[in-house]
Amino acid sequence: MAIGFTAPTTFTAVDKFSGTVNKMIGRTNKFERSMRNASRRSFEIARGAGAMGLAIVTPLALAVNEAVKFESAMADVAKVANVSIGSDSFKAISEDAKTLGVNLGISSIESAALMANIAQGGTAIEDLNKVSMIAGKVGVAFGISADLAGSSFIKTKNALGGTISETERLMDSINMLGNTTSASSEQILTFMSSGGSGVARAAGASGEALAAYGSQFISMGKSGEEAATIMERFIRTSLNSKSLRSVFDSVGGGAAGMNAIIQKGAKLSGTAQDKYFKQFGNYGLSIQLMAKNYDQLQDKIKDSTSATKTADSVLKEFSNRTSTSGFKMQQAKQKFVNVAITLGTALLPAITDVMKAVTPLIDRFSTWIKNNPELTSNILKTVAAIGALSLAGSGLGFVIGGVTKALSVLGGPVTLAIAAVGTLAAVMTNLNSVYNRTYKALEIGNSIRERTLMSTIDQRLEVNQLFKSLRNTVIGSEQYNKSLVKLEEIQPGVTKQFNLQNEKLRNLKGAYDSVTESILKQAQAQAALEIARENIKAAEVARIQGPGFIDNFLEVAQRAGLGGFAVKTAEDINNDRIAGFEENAQIAANNQDKVVNPNQNSLLGEMARSLKEKVEIIINNNSDSTVETKSGMAMATTTNTN
Repeated sequence: MAIGFTAPTTFTAVDKFSGTVNKMIGRTNKFERSMRNASRRSFEIARGAGAMGLAIVTPLALAVNEAVKFESAMADVAKVANVSIGSDSFKAISEDAKTLGVNLGISSIESAALMANIAQGGTAIEDLNKVSMIAGKVGVAFGISADLAGSSFIKTKNALGGTISETERLMDSINMLGNTTSASSEQILTFMSSGGSGVARAAGASGEALAAYGSQFISMGKSGEEAATIMERFIRTSLNSKSLRSVFDSVGGGAAGMNAIIQKGAKLSGTAQDKYFKQFGNYGLSIQLMAKNYDQLQDKIKDSTSATKTADSVLKEFSNRTSTSGFKMQQAKQKFVNVAITLGTALLPAITDVMKAVTPLIDRFSTWIKNNPELTSNILKTVAAIGALSLAGSGLGFVIGGVTKALSVLGGPVTLAIAAVGTLAAVMTNLNSVYNRTYKALEIGNSIRERTLMSTIDQRLEVNQLFKSLRNTVIGSEQYNKSLVKLEEIQPGVTKQFNLQNEKLRNLKGAYDSVTESILKQAQAQAALEIARENIKAAEVARIQGPGFIDNFLEVAQRAGLGGFAVKTAEDINNDRIAGFEENAQIAANNQDKVVNPNQNSLLGEMARSLKEKVEIIINNNSDSTVETKSGMAMATTTNTN
């Protein structure tokens, strides 16, 4: 508010003093108003810039964090591969690691660990990516971690003394045995990497033959490590015993020699057989039990060494596993992470330079405040006395306002620079929004998939048993017809559609796929519906209950200067939460639309239409809600007003 001044004097007609003072005060008031307006404008700019700054900094901070973690993981690769960090070779293997992660559906950190294990095993850097990819496919096919697959692959290769191609063929044999025996591929791989490969090398036998021995022991209840220990004792005793060595050498050694020793004991009986196998000490009984199943062992050796039966076994398994929706979603997620790593890596040098430049300034400013406490206090008091300080703008707003007013004199170049930065900020904010929405959609998709699979386990098992019954019974038999009746209950019309009464073998697979797909689609639609309802309810509860204690606390903290320039009220924070729930509900509803046709006259179709209406009503604020309290928890119910 402007102030006036009148000097008390007897000679008012000729008083020139008051007029002069009033003109001076008028100019002072005008300057004060100008500074106050500049302060207010600068604060509005600062508040908007603060919000935009947070939108920009958040994804960039995440990108830098991903880049730092990846660089740390790749440092382990560089160490064992004898590569300098930052070199062209380091950059090349880093790109290989990111691509490997996408191809295998694993994180770049996991692919780096895989490469580190391969490199540590002595693999040349030019073969590092190739061997890592082979071992990674083994991991996917066997259902084990990339890290374990890498270490097991390289240990097996080194113990065998074989080439990359020979070890790859051995993995095919292990996968085939894992699919056709009661020993899993992971257990057989553990056997080979724990000693089985060394036994093969010592005996002059193939890795494939030893894998068959391992699968036989594992099928008898031994672990992979136990089976390896038994075989180590077997070959050591066989080669050191004069009588056993003669049997081993009589057929040329190798797998044939091992078989000859086992077969000789198998032909004995009673105490003679017991005495024969006691030569192997504590492990004689286990070897004797295997000898009793000699023919079964020979079948496994024959299969595992058959190129026809084992060819591309791992590749086929890998292709089968990677064709699932879950795997493709993991690949998409990893591509996003790779983009973040690339962006963060590009920013790291600049961030390092900024930190180097800013640190001395921070130290100097801190030192100045410590050395001038009285002057600092007087400056703040003076600013407060001027009256430009306010709760909204604060002293900083006053100072920035003055600086902004001064910068306006500079004109064009500064204005253009600010405009350019503003444009970049807007683009980055938009990219961040797209990234967040996409990631949220992936998360909800994953949740729907998990619920779908969990909720249909029993039904899918039942369907599997029914089709197994159809395959193993005669068309028209009582059991066959009972199975068809149950299938009709699950999916009416399937018998006629696939002509299961007449052409069983030709159409069973198509019928099985159709029934399974129908079960999964219905469960997927139901899961999407449940997730949408849960989020609608959560949004309604948040809307009705309003801001909570934490929301109010966050607002106070921001106003106290702990949250940056952009201050969000407790109501704003709660509204953001509500908007998040509503967006989740809409994503789930859209997901359900892809599975269910809302125009169908089915219960699920009615549920889909109802859900869409509820989501649209709530988002448009056209719903009436009430809250019921049960067992101390707030439950929201929604009434459609349309």
